[in-house]
Amino acid sequence: MVVGSIGAVTNLPGRVVVLALAVVGLGLGLHWRAEAVACGDARQAFFDKSIRGEADAAGAKRLIEHCTDPEQLAVFAVGVARTDRVLARQLAEAAAERAPDTFAPWAALALSRPEGSAGARAAWRRAKVLNPRWTQPAPN
Repeated sequence: MVVGSIGAVTNLPGRVVVLALAVVGLGLGLHWRAEAVACGDARQAFFDKSIRGEADAAGAKRLIEHCTDPEQLAVFAVGVARTDRVLARQLAEAAAERAPDTFAPWAALALSRPEGSAGARAAWRRAKVLNPRWTQPAPN
């Protein structure tokens, strides 16, 4: 402790620690913000292309690289499952790899596989285990 000029006791080491923590927090906040912006940009670009039927592997790769939330990847996988099963499977597999004990990636994985295939049935079974109250959709 240091005695200040007017006799007050100051805790200089404590203030330095608080300042250092604030700087670290600011740095982390800026980093997380940059990640969120990159994910948002990747999502918007993929969505724009997918509604025109132009979704591509590069866009899926950007989503996988920049979006850490497996639920988001699963939603996009379901969105393109009818038009591009390869992209859907790529996104769903990335989601299931990141969150193997989460329902959405397994449902997306099932939808990305040919209906009635062994892979689709296995993915539906896993989804049901993870969410026992869920009911599998009827075949088209």
